[in-house]
Amino acid sequence: AGARYWFFDSEKVAKTTGNAVNVSPIYNGVKKIAVPDEVAYFRITIGVGNWDSAFIYASSVLDAIFYSIEYSASIQKVLYTIGDSITKGMYANEGASSSSGPTPYCYTYWIAELNNYELHNLGVSGTGYVSLQENGPYIADNNDFDDADYITIAYGVNDYKSSTNIAIGSLTESTLNDGTIVGNMRYTIETIIGKAPQAKLFIISPLNGNRIMSGVSAETCTLANNWYMGSAVNGRTLADVKTAIKEVAEYYGIELIDLQQVGPINRLNIRTLAGDGLHPSIAGHEMIGRTLAAFIK
Repeated sequence: AGARYWFFDSEKVAKTTGNAVNVSPIYNGVKKIAVPDEVAYFRITIGVGNWDSAFIYASSVLDAIFYSIEYSASIQKVLYTIGDSITKGMYANEGASSSSGPTPYCYTYWIAELNNYELHNLGVSGTGYVSLQENGPYIADNNDFDDADYITIAYGVNDYKSSTNIAIGSLTESTLNDGTIVGNMRYTIETIIGKAPQAKLFIISPLNGNRIMSGVSAETCTLANNWYMGSAVNGRTLADVKTAIKEVAEYYGIELIDLQQVGPINRLNIRTLAGDGLHPSIAGHEMIGRTLAAFIK
């Protein structure tokens, strides 16, 4: 524990060592370590990744700084992606049906490929913050995330279009894991942050859709009504769900990536880039992944 340091002579034979924790500050928290005579090198610990340490020799503070930057850049970061069938990469073939399996080249693949991240894709079809058993709270509870550098969460569509009456909830009334979208989202976030305080968390807003599914009215799910965003299911539109997700992300100070603003799929080209009107095609996944890769760093 602490910040261990060593001093060496010109043959790199250790002369003395210590822990910076035990050195008294001289001014405003700044510590000064006495350097013994005939010292040519020092050795320090540098925290990287999931709190592992790299030990380096350097002949000056400047050398140590540049070495630490180079070393940290060489460590492969770890990315966890949480979400539904879109995150899993389901139905990516043109005209996809429920029988088409996941593509390995979904948007999560492209984020990891372009940024040289180790990928753990935890996407599960049909899930959301509330929908199905393996939802956001379940994923948060059943994974450690102890090696995570980046974590993305992309839910919302299944909670919106569920035939059961899933309440959106609110920041003032919902409690953690209470079965509302807001309550379950808060529990998911707080559990993940508690397990992986070192990770940077991103919330990805849900994609629009024009695929008519259970509970979605064909009369309201139209281009003029902005497809899912303006079509109500049990009194909630996808726009309502998206607004709640944005409010929770802002409450926790988590970066929200709004795919309606920065993503390649919009309500005019959705049939081209999403073969079934909801799930991105392979080309659509690549375009989304390339867009997100620029944010998730």
